Amino acid sequence: MNSYFQQIGYGNENISGDFSSYWMQSSLKISPVEQVELLKNLYRNNFNFTPANIHAVKNSIHLTASENGEFMEKPEPDE
Repeated sequence: MNSYFQQIGYGNENISGDFSSYWMQSSLKISPVEQVELLKNLYRNNFNFTPANIHAVKNSIHLTASENGEFMEKPEPDE
């Protein structure tokens, strides 16, 4: 996981917290600006991931689309 966070430059890249929840308000932090840049790079697949993986990520955050664009959000974890 750490190598992927480094490859995509995800925020502070710190996954030192509990492995099952490091991304839920724990050690891993990302600013809003960093997140927008990351999503733009992900959307354009600037990381050279497989198209199937990029498609899966896009589908997981997609809410709705219109002629004006698409709306996406980070899914909330199951509680």
